[in-house]
Amino acid sequence: MVRKRYPWQRKPDRRRHRKRVPPPTSGFPIEQLAELSRVPRRTIADYLQRGLLTAPQFRGTATRYDREHLLRLLAIRKARMEGERSLSTIKQRLDRMGIVAIESWVAQMQLTPEVATALGVKQGPVEIPEPVHSELSLSGVGATWARFELLPGLELSARTDAGPLVEKVAQQLRAYVARLLDGGLQATK
Repeated sequence: MVRKRYPWQRKPDRRRHRKRVPPPTSGFPIEQLAELSRVPRRTIADYLQRGLLTAPQFRGTATRYDREHLLRLLAIRKARMEGERSLSTIKQRLDRMGIVAIESWVAQMQLTPEVATALGVKQGPVEIPEPVHSELSLSGVGATWARFELLPGLELSARTDAGPLVEKVAQQLRAYVARLLDGGLQATK
């Protein structure tokens, strides 16, 4: 086929006049994602290639990563800090957990204010509630138990007739939990 000599004789090129889609405004550019998660850009690219992160819609330099990408990166970092080295094991664990479980798992970390703001999580000084004393009486046994709520979901039970030493140990455990939370759960093993 011979190319037409004059532009008005040529068939219009459909690729030339594509509709421009505005770049996305929500989400994080790769630089911000790397800064928030403290994971280098090359490592993020490796995680994308290995399937630990889902690939975002590619828009060149305007490619944006959502909240789920940041959560998964923080979860991968947390798993690595806990001693897990195999990326395939971490991937299987994160795939089983689901986004809600990953979010609650990551929320246990001491997050920087920037990360907490980016995730929309309220992060501040953790308040330890006062111990809740609720007495339980086991029928037939005759023992009465006091329940100390250290955190929501973490309780300590002690018999009321156990003596002052048990009560002192319970208070020391409560203080230890408070120190752990103030220090960002950096317990020494």
